[in-house]
Amino acid sequence: MGQSSVLRWFLVALASTLAIYNLGRSFMGPKHGRDFVQYYASGRALLDGRPDLVYAGGPDYQQYVESLGIARPTEFDGRTLPHMTNAYPPFVAVMAMPLALLPFGLARNLFFAMGLAAAALSVWLLFADRPPGQRRAMILAGLAGTALFFPTYSSLYMGQVNSLLALLLIAALALSRKNRQWSAGAAVGLAGAIKVFPFIMVVWFLITRRYRAAIGAVLACAAVVAVSLIWVDLRLYGQYLTEVFPAKSMSQATRLSQGLFGLFYRLLTPGNSVQPIADMPLLAGILAIGSAAGCILATILVVRRAARDEKSTDLGFALFLVAAILATPKSWDHYGVFLLPAYLLLFEAFAREAQAWPRWLVLASAVSYCGWAFILTTAAELSQLPTGVLFQPAWSVKCISTLLLWGCTARVLGRLTGQTSPREKGVSTPPCKQA
Repeated sequence: MGQSSVLRWFLVALASTLAIYNLGRSFMGPKHGRDFVQYYASGRALLDGRPDLVYAGGPDYQQYVESLGIARPTEFDGRTLPHMTNAYPPFVAVMAMPLALLPFGLARNLFFAMGLAAAALSVWLLFADRPPGQRRAMILAGLAGTALFFPTYSSLYMGQVNSLLALLLIAALALSRKNRQWSAGAAVGLAGAIKVFPFIMVVWFLITRRYRAAIGAVLACAAVVAVSLIWVDLRLYGQYLTEVFPAKSMSQATRLSQGLFGLFYRLLTPGNSVQPIADMPLLAGILAIGSAAGCILATILVVRRAARDEKSTDLGFALFLVAAILATPKSWDHYGVFLLPAYLLLFEAFAREAQAWPRWLVLASAVSYCGWAFILTTAAELSQLPTGVLFQPAWSVKCISTLLLWGCTARVLGRLTGQTSPREKGVSTPPCKQA
Protein backbone atom coordinates (compact mmCIF):
# COMPACT_ATOMS: atom_id res chain seq x y z
CA MET A 1 0.00 0.00 0.00
CA GLY A 2 1.47 3.34 -1.08
CA GLN A 3 1.72 6.50 1.00
CA SER A 4 -1.22 8.12 -0.79
CA SER A 5 -3.42 5.08 -0.08
CA VAL A 6 -2.46 5.14 3.61
CA LEU A 7 -3.29 8.82 3.84
CA ARG A 8 -6.57 8.34 1.97
CA TRP A 9 -7.73 5.55 4.29
CA PHE A 10 -6.66 7.55 7.32
CA LEU A 11 -8.82 10.47 6.15
CA VAL A 12 -11.74 8.12 5.45
CA ALA A 13 -11.47 6.72 8.99
CA LEU A 14 -11.23 10.22 10.47
CA ALA A 15 -14.26 11.53 8.58
CA SER A 16 -16.34 8.41 9.30
CA THR A 17 -15.52 8.34 13.00
CA LEU A 18 -16.23 12.03 13.52
CA ALA A 19 -19.39 11.80 11.42
CA ILE A 20 -20.81 8.99 13.55
CA TYR A 21 -19.78 10.69 16.79
CA ASN A 22 -21.16 14.11 15.85
CA LEU A 23 -24.31 12.59 14.40
CA GLY A 24 -25.03 10.87 17.69
CA ARG A 25 -24.19 14.00 19.66
CA SER A 26 -26.54 16.14 17.56
CA PHE A 27 -29.35 13.57 17.79
CA MET A 28 -29.22 13.07 21.56
CA GLY A 29 -28.11 16.44 22.98
CA PRO A 30 -30.20 18.32 25.58
CA LYS A 31 -31.26 21.02 23.09
CA HIS A 32 -32.01 18.65 20.22
CA GLY A 33 -34.65 20.26 18.01
CA ARG A 34 -34.93 23.52 19.96
CA ASP A 35 -35.38 25.62 16.82
CA PHE A 36 -37.69 23.04 15.28
CA VAL A 37 -40.17 23.72 18.10
CA GLN A 38 -41.07 27.10 16.57
CA TYR A 39 -41.90 25.49 13.22
CA TYR A 40 -43.89 22.67 14.81
CA ALA A 41 -45.79 24.85 17.30
CA SER A 42 -46.67 27.44 14.63
CA GLY A 43 -47.97 24.76 12.29
CA ARG A 44 -49.92 23.15 15.09
CA ALA A 45 -51.41 26.53 16.08
CA LEU A 46 -52.81 26.88 12.55
CA LEU A 47 -54.24 23.36 12.71
CA ASP A 48 -55.86 24.23 16.05
CA GLY A 49 -57.38 27.43 14.66
CA ARG A 50 -55.09 29.63 16.78
CA PRO A 51 -53.18 31.86 14.31
CA ASP A 52 -52.79 34.38 17.13
CA LEU A 53 -50.20 32.03 18.65
CA VAL A 54 -47.96 31.97 15.56
CA TYR A 55 -46.08 35.06 16.74
CA ALA A 56 -47.15 35.02 20.38
CA GLY A 57 -44.69 35.27 23.23
CA GLY A 58 -44.80 35.17 26.98
CA PRO A 59 -46.56 32.69 29.25
CA ASP A 60 -49.45 31.94 26.87
CA TYR A 61 -47.12 30.70 24.16
CA GLN A 62 -44.94 28.75 26.59
CA GLN A 63 -48.00 27.04 28.08
CA TYR A 64 -49.36 26.22 24.63
CA VAL A 65 -46.09 24.59 23.56
CA GLU A 66 -45.93 22.58 26.79
CA SER A 67 -49.54 21.48 26.24
CA LEU A 68 -48.27 19.78 23.07
CA GLY A 69 -46.08 17.56 25.24
CA ILE A 70 -42.85 19.41 24.46
CA ALA A 71 -40.49 19.78 27.42
CA ARG A 72 -38.34 22.86 27.75
CA PRO A 73 -34.73 22.36 26.58
CA THR A 74 -31.81 22.49 28.97
CA GLU A 75 -28.37 24.04 28.62
CA PHE A 76 -25.20 22.00 29.16
CA ASP A 77 -25.01 23.29 32.74
CA GLY A 78 -28.54 22.17 33.56
CA ARG A 79 -30.31 25.52 33.16
CA THR A 80 -33.83 25.32 31.72
CA LEU A 81 -34.37 27.45 28.64
CA PRO A 82 -37.62 28.93 27.29
CA HIS A 83 -39.11 27.66 24.05
CA MET A 84 -38.12 29.57 20.94
CA THR A 85 -40.74 31.96 19.57
CA ASN A 86 -41.36 32.01 15.84
CA ALA A 87 -38.91 34.16 13.85
CA TYR A 88 -39.98 33.02 10.36
CA PRO A 89 -42.49 34.22 7.75
CA PRO A 90 -46.03 32.81 8.03
CA PHE A 91 -45.35 30.48 5.10
CA VAL A 92 -43.07 28.43 7.37
CA ALA A 93 -45.99 27.75 9.71
CA VAL A 94 -48.02 26.58 6.71
CA MET A 95 -45.11 24.44 5.51
CA ALA A 96 -44.86 22.83 8.97
CA MET A 97 -48.54 21.85 9.14
CA PRO A 98 -48.03 18.29 7.75
CA LEU A 99 -45.29 17.63 10.32
CA ALA A 100 -47.48 19.13 13.06
CA LEU A 101 -50.02 16.36 12.44
CA LEU A 102 -47.47 13.92 13.89
CA PRO A 103 -46.40 13.55 17.52
CA PHE A 104 -43.58 15.97 18.29
CA GLY A 105 -40.86 13.35 18.79
CA LEU A 106 -41.64 11.60 15.51
CA ALA A 107 -41.89 14.93 13.63
CA ARG A 108 -38.56 16.12 15.05
CA ASN A 109 -36.78 12.90 14.08
CA LEU A 110 -38.29 12.97 10.60
CA PHE A 111 -37.13 16.56 10.14
CA PHE A 112 -33.66 15.54 11.35
CA ALA A 113 -33.57 12.79 8.71
CA MET A 114 -34.73 15.25 6.04
CA GLY A 115 -31.91 17.65 6.97
CA LEU A 116 -29.33 14.86 6.85
CA ALA A 117 -30.55 13.70 3.45
CA ALA A 118 -30.57 17.28 2.17
CA ALA A 119 -26.93 17.76 3.22
CA ALA A 120 -25.86 14.65 1.25
CA LEU A 121 -28.01 15.51 -1.77
CA SER A 122 -26.52 19.02 -1.86
CA VAL A 123 -23.05 17.57 -2.34
CA TRP A 124 -24.28 15.33 -5.14
CA LEU A 125 -25.99 18.25 -6.92
CA LEU A 126 -22.94 20.47 -6.60
CA PHE A 127 -20.80 18.02 -8.59
CA ALA A 128 -23.47 16.18 -10.61
CA ASP A 129 -22.36 17.68 -13.94
CA ARG A 130 -18.69 16.67 -13.62
CA PRO A 131 -17.20 13.86 -15.75
CA PRO A 132 -17.83 10.42 -14.17
CA GLY A 133 -14.41 9.86 -12.60
CA GLN A 134 -14.11 13.40 -11.31
CA ARG A 135 -17.72 13.37 -10.14
CA ARG A 136 -17.22 10.29 -7.98
CA ALA A 137 -14.03 11.62 -6.41
CA MET A 138 -15.53 15.03 -5.63
CA ILE A 139 -18.77 13.63 -4.21
CA LEU A 140 -16.78 11.41 -1.85
CA ALA A 141 -14.53 14.32 -0.88
CA GLY A 142 -17.57 16.57 -0.48
CA LEU A 143 -19.34 14.09 1.78
CA ALA A 144 -16.18 13.83 3.89
CA GLY A 145 -15.91 17.62 4.09
CA THR A 146 -19.56 17.85 5.10
CA ALA A 147 -19.15 15.08 7.67
CA LEU A 148 -16.28 16.93 9.35
CA PHE A 149 -17.98 20.33 9.28
CA PHE A 150 -19.34 21.55 12.62
CA PRO A 151 -22.18 23.74 11.22
CA THR A 152 -23.71 20.64 9.61
CA TYR A 153 -24.26 19.12 13.02
CA SER A 154 -25.11 22.39 14.73
CA SER A 155 -27.92 22.91 12.22
CA LEU A 156 -29.19 19.33 12.61
CA TYR A 157 -28.91 19.51 16.39
CA MET A 158 -30.93 22.69 16.69
CA GLY A 159 -33.54 21.46 14.21
CA GLN A 160 -32.73 24.26 11.79
CA VAL A 161 -34.01 24.45 8.22
CA ASN A 162 -30.60 25.44 6.86
CA SER A 163 -29.76 22.13 5.16
CA LEU A 164 -33.01 22.28 3.19
CA LEU A 165 -32.34 25.89 2.21
CA ALA A 166 -28.80 25.03 1.11
CA LEU A 167 -30.25 22.23 -1.03
CA LEU A 168 -32.68 24.66 -2.70
CA LEU A 169 -29.87 27.13 -3.43
CA ILE A 170 -27.52 24.50 -4.85
CA ALA A 171 -30.45 23.14 -6.86
CA ALA A 172 -30.84 26.65 -8.29
CA LEU A 173 -27.20 26.56 -9.39
CA ALA A 174 -27.59 23.09 -10.90
CA LEU A 175 -30.71 24.14 -12.80
CA SER A 176 -29.02 27.31 -13.98
CA ARG A 177 -26.18 25.25 -15.45
CA LYS A 178 -28.79 23.50 -17.62
CA ASN A 179 -30.27 26.86 -18.64
CA ARG A 180 -33.50 26.09 -16.79
CA GLN A 181 -33.69 29.64 -15.54
CA TRP A 182 -37.34 29.76 -14.48
CA SER A 183 -36.86 26.66 -12.34
CA ALA A 184 -33.63 28.04 -10.87
CA GLY A 185 -35.43 31.24 -9.92
CA ALA A 186 -38.30 29.24 -8.39
CA ALA A 187 -35.85 27.41 -6.12
CA VAL A 188 -34.42 30.70 -4.85
CA GLY A 189 -37.93 32.17 -4.48
CA LEU A 190 -39.01 29.22 -2.34
CA ALA A 191 -35.89 29.55 -0.20
CA GLY A 192 -36.54 33.28 0.18
CA ALA A 193 -40.09 32.59 1.37
CA ILE A 194 -38.59 30.58 4.24
CA LYS A 195 -35.69 32.89 5.15
CA VAL A 196 -35.08 36.33 3.69
CA PHE A 197 -31.33 36.27 3.06
CA PRO A 198 -31.39 33.75 0.13
CA PHE A 199 -32.87 36.59 -1.93
CA ILE A 200 -29.32 37.91 -2.28
CA MET A 201 -28.98 35.33 -5.04
CA VAL A 202 -31.40 37.42 -7.11
CA VAL A 203 -28.53 39.93 -7.33
CA TRP A 204 -26.31 37.12 -8.64
CA PHE A 205 -28.95 36.30 -11.24
CA LEU A 206 -29.04 39.94 -12.36
CA ILE A 207 -25.31 40.58 -12.64
CA THR A 208 -24.80 37.30 -14.52
CA ARG A 209 -27.67 38.25 -16.87
CA ARG A 210 -29.99 35.47 -15.76
CA TYR A 211 -32.97 37.79 -15.91
CA ARG A 212 -35.59 35.07 -16.25
CA ALA A 213 -34.28 33.44 -13.09
CA ALA A 214 -34.48 36.75 -11.20
CA ILE A 215 -38.07 37.27 -12.32
CA GLY A 216 -38.85 33.63 -11.53
CA ALA A 217 -37.58 34.05 -7.97
CA VAL A 218 -39.90 37.00 -7.33
CA LEU A 219 -42.87 35.28 -8.96
CA ALA A 220 -42.28 32.03 -7.08
CA CYS A 221 -42.10 33.79 -3.73
CA ALA A 222 -45.28 35.75 -4.54
CA ALA A 223 -47.03 32.52 -5.55
CA VAL A 224 -45.98 30.78 -2.34
CA VAL A 225 -47.27 33.68 -0.26
CA ALA A 226 -50.54 33.72 -2.20
CA VAL A 227 -51.09 30.00 -1.67
CA SER A 228 -50.31 30.32 2.05
CA LEU A 229 -53.16 32.85 2.39
CA ILE A 230 -55.53 29.88 2.24
CA TRP A 231 -54.45 29.13 5.83
CA VAL A 232 -53.15 32.44 7.20
CA ASP A 233 -54.47 35.99 7.17
CA LEU A 234 -52.61 38.72 5.32
CA ARG A 235 -52.40 40.58 8.61
CA LEU A 236 -50.05 37.88 9.86
CA TYR A 237 -47.61 38.83 7.10
CA GLY A 238 -48.02 42.45 8.14
CA GLN A 239 -47.16 41.52 11.72
CA TYR A 240 -44.09 39.63 10.55
CA LEU A 241 -42.83 42.53 8.40
CA THR A 242 -43.50 45.32 10.91
CA GLU A 243 -42.78 43.60 14.23
CA VAL A 244 -41.10 40.22 14.03
CA PHE A 245 -38.56 40.73 11.25
CA PRO A 246 -37.21 44.10 12.52
CA ALA A 247 -36.91 42.75 16.08
CA LYS A 248 -35.27 39.48 15.07
CA SER A 249 -32.88 41.24 12.66
CA MET A 250 -31.42 43.60 15.26
CA SER A 251 -27.80 42.72 15.78
CA GLN A 252 -26.35 42.25 19.25
CA ALA A 253 -23.00 41.58 20.84
CA THR A 254 -23.98 37.94 21.29
CA ARG A 255 -21.27 35.31 21.28
CA LEU A 256 -22.89 33.23 18.54
CA SER A 257 -23.33 35.91 15.87
CA GLN A 258 -20.42 35.38 13.47
CA GLY A 259 -21.04 37.95 10.74
CA LEU A 260 -19.67 41.47 10.38
CA PHE A 261 -22.44 42.86 12.59
CA GLY A 262 -21.53 40.48 15.39
CA LEU A 263 -17.84 41.31 14.96
CA PHE A 264 -18.28 45.08 15.37
CA TYR A 265 -20.98 44.93 18.04
CA ARG A 266 -18.81 42.67 20.19
CA LEU A 267 -15.91 45.03 19.61
CA LEU A 268 -17.76 48.25 20.45
CA THR A 269 -20.73 47.38 22.69
CA PRO A 270 -21.09 45.39 25.92
CA GLY A 271 -22.82 42.04 25.64
CA ASN A 272 -22.91 38.53 27.06
CA SER A 273 -19.51 37.44 25.83
CA VAL A 274 -16.25 39.41 25.60
CA GLN A 275 -15.19 42.78 26.99
CA PRO A 276 -15.46 45.52 24.30
CA ILE A 277 -12.75 48.05 23.61
CA ALA A 278 -15.35 50.83 24.04
CA ASP A 279 -19.09 51.40 24.46
CA MET A 280 -19.90 53.06 21.14
CA PRO A 281 -23.05 51.46 19.66
CA LEU A 282 -23.49 54.17 17.01
CA LEU A 283 -19.99 53.59 15.64
CA ALA A 284 -20.55 49.83 15.80
CA GLY A 285 -23.68 50.19 13.67
CA ILE A 286 -21.96 52.46 11.16
CA LEU A 287 -18.99 50.12 10.78
CA ALA A 288 -21.20 47.04 10.57
CA ILE A 289 -23.52 48.50 7.93
CA GLY A 290 -20.63 50.02 5.98
CA SER A 291 -18.56 46.85 5.97
CA ALA A 292 -21.57 44.69 5.04
CA ALA A 293 -22.45 47.00 2.16
CA GLY A 294 -18.80 47.07 1.10
CA CYS A 295 -18.65 43.27 1.17
CA ILE A 296 -21.70 42.97 -1.08
CA LEU A 297 -20.39 45.65 -3.45
CA ALA A 298 -16.96 44.01 -3.65
CA THR A 299 -18.62 40.67 -4.37
CA ILE A 300 -20.66 42.20 -7.18
CA LEU A 301 -17.54 43.73 -8.73
CA VAL A 302 -15.56 40.47 -8.53
CA VAL A 303 -18.36 38.37 -10.01
CA ARG A 304 -19.15 40.91 -12.75
CA ARG A 305 -15.56 40.76 -13.97
CA ALA A 306 -15.42 36.97 -13.83
CA ALA A 307 -15.51 34.77 -16.88
CA ARG A 308 -18.67 32.89 -17.83
CA ASP A 309 -17.10 29.43 -17.83
CA GLU A 310 -18.51 26.75 -15.56
CA LYS A 311 -15.84 26.89 -12.85
CA SER A 312 -16.02 30.67 -12.52
CA THR A 313 -19.83 30.61 -12.49
CA ASP A 314 -19.87 28.07 -9.67
CA LEU A 315 -17.32 30.01 -7.62
CA GLY A 316 -19.16 33.28 -8.19
CA PHE A 317 -22.33 31.69 -6.88
CA ALA A 318 -20.49 30.37 -3.82
CA LEU A 319 -18.86 33.77 -3.24
CA PHE A 320 -22.30 35.37 -3.02
CA LEU A 321 -23.29 32.88 -0.34
CA VAL A 322 -20.13 33.74 1.63
CA ALA A 323 -20.95 37.45 1.32
CA ALA A 324 -24.50 36.81 2.51
CA ILE A 325 -23.24 35.12 5.69
CA LEU A 326 -20.88 38.04 6.36
CA ALA A 327 -23.51 40.74 5.70
CA THR A 328 -26.53 39.22 7.47
CA PRO A 329 -27.27 41.18 10.70
CA LYS A 330 -27.58 37.95 12.68
CA SER A 331 -25.31 35.23 11.35
CA TRP A 332 -25.46 32.29 13.75
CA ASP A 333 -22.80 29.60 13.76
CA HIS A 334 -25.14 27.05 12.15
CA TYR A 335 -25.35 29.35 9.10
CA GLY A 336 -21.93 27.99 8.22
CA VAL A 337 -23.59 25.25 6.12
CA PHE A 338 -23.95 27.89 3.38
CA LEU A 339 -20.16 28.19 3.23
CA LEU A 340 -19.65 24.56 2.25
CA PRO A 341 -20.05 25.14 -1.52
CA ALA A 342 -17.16 27.62 -1.45
CA TYR A 343 -14.92 25.28 0.55
CA LEU A 344 -15.70 22.29 -1.65
CA LEU A 345 -15.25 24.21 -4.90
CA LEU A 346 -11.91 25.58 -3.68
CA PHE A 347 -10.80 22.05 -2.88
CA GLU A 348 -11.83 20.96 -6.35
CA ALA A 349 -9.84 23.77 -7.94
CA PHE A 350 -6.74 23.01 -5.87
CA ALA A 351 -6.95 19.25 -6.43
CA ARG A 352 -7.48 19.55 -10.18
CA GLU A 353 -4.41 21.72 -10.83
CA ALA A 354 -2.32 21.43 -7.70
CA GLN A 355 0.85 22.95 -9.19
CA ALA A 356 -0.92 26.08 -10.41
CA TRP A 357 -1.82 27.45 -6.98
CA PRO A 358 0.46 29.15 -4.43
CA ARG A 359 0.87 27.22 -1.22
CA TRP A 360 -0.21 30.14 0.93
CA LEU A 361 -3.59 30.20 -0.82
CA VAL A 362 -4.19 26.51 -0.21
CA LEU A 363 -3.05 26.86 3.41
CA ALA A 364 -5.26 29.91 4.02
CA SER A 365 -8.29 28.08 2.66
CA ALA A 366 -7.54 25.06 4.87
CA VAL A 367 -7.10 27.25 7.96
CA SER A 368 -10.42 28.94 7.22
CA TYR A 369 -12.17 25.56 6.97
CA CYS A 370 -10.61 24.36 10.22
CA GLY A 371 -11.73 27.55 11.97
CA TRP A 372 -15.32 26.59 11.23
CA ALA A 373 -15.02 22.81 11.54
CA PHE A 374 -13.06 22.31 14.76
CA ILE A 375 -12.73 25.44 16.89
CA LEU A 376 -15.19 26.42 19.66
CA THR A 377 -17.92 23.98 18.67
CA THR A 378 -19.73 23.67 22.01
CA ALA A 379 -21.28 26.03 24.56
CA ALA A 380 -19.03 24.46 27.20
CA GLU A 381 -15.93 25.53 25.26
CA LEU A 382 -17.27 29.06 24.86
CA SER A 383 -18.06 29.27 28.58
CA GLN A 384 -14.37 28.62 29.36
CA LEU A 385 -13.06 31.21 26.90
CA PRO A 386 -11.45 34.25 28.58
CA THR A 387 -13.50 37.45 28.25
CA GLY A 388 -10.69 40.00 28.28
CA VAL A 389 -10.49 42.49 25.43
CA LEU A 390 -7.37 40.79 24.07
CA PHE A 391 -9.50 37.73 23.30
CA GLN A 392 -11.76 39.57 20.86
CA PRO A 393 -10.27 37.63 17.89
CA ALA A 394 -11.03 34.31 19.58
CA TRP A 395 -14.69 35.26 20.06
CA SER A 396 -14.90 36.19 16.37
CA VAL A 397 -12.81 33.32 15.02
CA LYS A 398 -15.57 32.06 12.71
CA CYS A 399 -16.21 35.53 11.30
CA ILE A 400 -12.48 35.89 10.66
CA SER A 401 -12.50 32.46 9.01
CA THR A 402 -15.35 33.58 6.77
CA LEU A 403 -13.47 36.75 5.79
CA LEU A 404 -10.48 34.58 4.95
CA LEU A 405 -12.72 32.30 2.87
CA TRP A 406 -14.12 35.30 0.99
CA GLY A 407 -10.60 36.48 0.18
CA CYS A 408 -9.45 33.03 -0.95
CA THR A 409 -12.52 32.47 -3.12
CA ALA A 410 -12.21 35.92 -4.71
CA ARG A 411 -8.50 35.29 -5.34
CA VAL A 412 -9.13 31.93 -7.02
CA LEU A 413 -11.95 33.42 -9.07
CA GLY A 414 -9.62 36.20 -10.14
CA ARG A 415 -6.90 33.75 -11.11
CA LEU A 416 -9.35 31.69 -13.16
CA THR A 417 -10.44 34.72 -15.12
CA GLY A 418 -6.99 36.25 -15.56
CA GLN A 419 -7.68 39.24 -13.29
CA THR A 420 -4.51 38.58 -11.29
CA SER A 421 -1.28 37.02 -12.37
CA PRO A 422 0.58 34.41 -10.34
CA ARG A 423 3.68 35.59 -8.54
CA GLU A 424 5.42 32.27 -8.78
CA LYS A 425 7.89 32.22 -11.62
CA GLY A 426 6.95 29.85 -14.36
CA VAL A 427 3.41 29.23 -13.11
CA SER A 428 0.68 30.12 -15.54
CA THR A 429 -2.89 31.02 -14.77
CA PRO A 430 -5.17 27.99 -15.13
CA PRO A 431 -6.92 28.21 -18.49
CA CYS A 432 -10.67 28.85 -18.69
CA LYS A 433 -12.96 27.52 -21.32
CA GLN A 434 -15.07 30.48 -22.40
CA ALA A 435 -18.81 30.07 -22.55
